[in-house]
Amino acid sequence: MFESKNSEKNIFNLLAPWYDRFRKIVESGEIVEISQEIEKIERSNDRTLKILDVGGGTGNHWREKVSDGKDFYLLDENRSMLSHSEEEIRAIQGDAQSTPFKEKTFDVVLCVDALHHFDDRLGSLEEMDRMLKPKGKIIFVDFDPENILTRGISLIERSFGEPGTFIPLHSLKNFFEKKGYSSKLKRLNSYMYLFTFQKNDA
Repeated sequence: MFESKNSEKNIFNLLAPWYDRFRKIVESGEIVEISQEIEKIERSNDRTLKILDVGGGTGNHWREKVSDGKDFYLLDENRSMLSHSEEEIRAIQGDAQSTPFKEKTFDVVLCVDALHHFDDRLGSLEEMDRMLKPKGKIIFVDFDPENILTRGISLIERSFGEPGTFIPLHSLKNFFEKKGYSSKLKRLNSYMYLFTFQKNDA
């Protein structure tokens, strides 16, 4: 496990021992949806896919369900979360906006219930774009900023010192489409979405 000098966030220190149980309760159908998106890329490639989970906590729930036979990496800034990762996971402690990876490293970048936790959201999006291979996909799952539940979550997170800022969906779409990505939005339920962006450059 590589380490950075970033400060720890106390809310995640408290959540770390219970994180995997919590994810099993709230994940609903998102793992199935993410798996289907990854399979579409896998069918069009003759190589082992490289997947990065940005801000993925322990990473355990994704590795078990979507990373079988793939090269799976986890990036999170919280050491307590990473300490609960399984040994098979390549766990790296670091910031989403400044990663140790080279350009065009990954076929898939996942960002699940994490983007609104990042201090530098724009920088994080730029970094995801930099790390993604041509024809690769960036997959976001998060709470709908317009939903009243999301506004309540934002207030609670801010009380714990978190950024708690959810990017409007049209802003996320505009950011990537200006870079030449195609996009697909799917509502998972009344308050969560799955937004897939595919990099179309060669």
